[in-house]
Amino acid sequence: DLRWRSGKWQAQAGYGFTDARVRASGLALPLDGLRPAQVPKHTASATLGWSGLSATLRYVASQFEDDLNRRQLGDAITLDAVAEVPVSPALAVTLRGENLFDTRVEAAISGNGIVERASPRTLWIGLKLRLPE
Repeated sequence: DLRWRSGKWQAQAGYGFTDARVRASGLALPLDGLRPAQVPKHTASATLGWSGLSATLRYVASQFEDDLNRRQLGDAITLDAVAEVPVSPALAVTLRGENLFDTRVEAAISGNGIVERASPRTLWIGLKLRLPE
């Protein structure tokens, strides 16, 4: 992970590498040497922010949906954004969007091949109240 801040600007980036393998014996021997289900090899994110505004780009590599590594979920790149707009010294409106381009993020594949999606485009609005100290 890396973080940087200068005045109203901030940036951060992170990367994860997971080369996990199953060690199995006995009845589980068919799983020996396979990748664990739902564990991507690569994940990464980068955020750039300025004065209450920020955008985050995320990447998740393809991964196997099942223990036998027969059904593979696709990789995905998503974009999130946040804006915090002060209305008064004590009140701010927060706008947040996740997966703004509604990228297909695969979560599971059923036995008959139906792909379940995760993380569709989601928009949020909220209020932040700052109480005096």
